[in-house]
Amino acid sequence: MIRVVIADDHRLVRQGIHALLSNARNINVVGEAEDGEEAISLVERLSPDVLVVDVSMPRLNGLEAAKRLFASGYRTPIVVLSMYGEADLVRRAFESGVSGYVLKQSTAAELVEAVRAAVDGERFLSSALEELRPTLQPANGS
Repeated sequence: MIRVVIADDHRLVRQGIHALLSNARNINVVGEAEDGEEAISLVERLSPDVLVVDVSMPRLNGLEAAKRLFASGYRTPIVVLSMYGEADLVRRAFESGVSGYVLKQSTAAELVEAVRAAVDGERFLSSALEELRPTLQPANGS
């Protein structure tokens, strides 16, 4: 069973993500956070297999939360779920060490695929962003 924590500042979005991931085979949502600070706390407390995080959140955004977690030694794979698909933002996300980047306009199947890829140690990029793939450096210099 893949244990997932979701972080997004919009309750309705969190509920939707929770519902679609919970309907996927072998995925269990174990926590929800409304900002990056709460996401870090839940990862520390629950040790999920994957963190799905929005980029733009109050108090601490998703990329800063990822950087703090990795700097603290946590290796929980992180999948960014965002409405923003600008090349610079996507590059910065992967440079910070995230495993996947999924646009909110994507299908539920893509998000599930990104979560599974993260658990398998693979990188995932939304199909709508595929043209950026050649410009992205491998995670952690690998």
